[in-house]
Amino acid sequence: MGWELECLDTQAPTFQQIDSLADRICQRARQYAWRWPFVIYGHYGVAVPPERKHDPISFDWGGFMGRLYVRARAMDIPGL
Repeated sequence: MGWELECLDTQAPTFQQIDSLADRICQRARQYAWRWPFVIYGHYGVAVPPERKHDPISFDWGGFMGRLYVRARAMDIPGL
């Protein structure tokens, strides 16, 4: 399953985009009975051939994972 956050290479995704992505992942986790921790890859980890795609330069993975964790706790995702 994959999601895209649209922004220019020189821009960071907005907090609204990051929150929306975290919400979407948690909704799918409930739908498909996923457990925490989730396995999440960026474009760089799955693009074929390598280097075909990249994540925005200023994507804050730590901030995203923190927001995802908070939402997963609020939605009682198993494993937490």
